[in-house]
Amino acid sequence: MTISAERLLWQTVVLTAFLDATVEVKETSTKETKNNLRDADRWIRAGGRSYREVCELAGINGEFMRARYIAGQVDPDLLRASKTGARNR
Repeated sequence: MTISAERLLWQTVVLTAFLDATVEVKETSTKETKNNLRDADRWIRAGGRSYREVCELAGINGEFMRARYIAGQVDPDLLRASKTGARNR
């Protein structure tokens, strides 16, 4: 099965948001970085219209992912491995 470039782009957007939301904020992080990481967390937790639309465009069950994230069941190491694997295709 071939994934369209558009779908792959939206999948990358969702993956990046989950990666950003699961990064441990460091004391040395810039204010902008801290804000971006918090924004990713809020975007996922809120599960609003833009989140749902992006997940739909990505072909991802957004509510399932959101529920797992809120329950602390999203493994950032697996997400990073997914992103690396996608880049090597």
